[in-house]
Amino acid sequence: MAAKITELSASEKKVYDRQLRVWGVDTQLRLSNASLLLVNATSLLAAETAKNLVLAGVGSLTVVDNTPLSSPTRPASNTNNYLVNAASSSSDSHETYGSALAASLQELNPLVRVHHVCTSASSLSADTLAGATLVAAFGLSTADFDSISRLCRAQSKPYYLGASAGGYAFWFSDLGDEVQYEGDGKEAGRMLSKRFVSLKDALAADWASMPRRMTKGYALLRAVWTTAPELFSTGVVPDVQGVLHALASQPCKETLKSSAENVRAWLNDEVAPFAPECEDIAICSVVGGVLANEVLKSISRKGEPAGNFFFYGQDLVASQGAVEKAYSSSNNPYYLGASAGGYAFWFSDVGDEVQYEGDGKQADW
Repeated sequence: MAAKITELSASEKKVYDRQLRVWGVDTQLRLSNASLLLVNATSLLAAETAKNLVLAGVGSLTVVDNTPLSSPTRPASNTNNYLVNAASSSSDSHETYGSALAASLQELNPLVRVHHVCTSASSLSADTLAGATLVAAFGLSTADFDSISRLCRAQSKPYYLGASAGGYAFWFSDLGDEVQYEGDGKEAGRMLSKRFVSLKDALAADWASMPRRMTKGYALLRAVWTTAPELFSTGVVPDVQGVLHALASQPCKETLKSSAENVRAWLNDEVAPFAPECEDIAICSVVGGVLANEVLKSISRKGEPAGNFFFYGQDLVASQGAVEKAYSSSNNPYYLGASAGGYAFWFSDVGDEVQYEGDGKQADW
């Protein structure tokens, strides 16, 4: 493990001068001491997110990927991933997407320590995660996403998962059971906390507990998760009708259900014809910028982290992004109570946000 950095070098002060004026030396030092693990270099969303983090001055970034540049399912010559293209076209020494992306990121900011680990997402282990401050994985199968979520949870590692396909993109965050952060705005100077849940719990959330107004992207993700497990890794949709059936059969409020025809058009016109290179560079640029900013907030612990889903695009309203919160129904409301002699107490936890009908002056609210 690298020694903790307690002071910025002259080079860092010069290169990071603008952002030091925005977030200060303390935040920059936290970034310089952070070590990020980025999984899957074939994803354009991964490249956009990593680019922003490297330019911001994160201490070290390790790219985990073993996909050959000559892979028939991921031909580098056809990819939109310009960071991979730049390195692979200028040198014959790169054999994988991971090594090519790492080389481009290193060139963007020589002050950041960029490494490459040649292994697959499905082969990640506790040893690979050791030393990482945070993990971010992109464009994988639902099985690999689930596996990384369980591994990070077991190792108490905060993590982000993200993917895009055509006009739709999302990311998910799980920063731990309770995250401490410094408030901003009216809460400036106060230390606050926020709870996160695992990917499994977030995708098993009870529809009855959902907000009345919620992006349709969440309903669509749940449908895709069970019927098209390879969609975000290969762009393959085995059964469009199956996705539509899963979407229609969800016991969600009517306003949450996406239009079947629009979803059909998204899969048939935006994803399938361009698989596996179906990521939109403009959407990845926007979503990658938002996600990078959230990672920076997570590392600096300044400002409330968004959670736990961000959706963009396929809410069937163009160019719209939304943060949504979904928790498992296993988090049932509960009361605890006890008494001894002349002393008694009770405690209640009925959830992060509870809706109720007012009384008195607030009757009918």
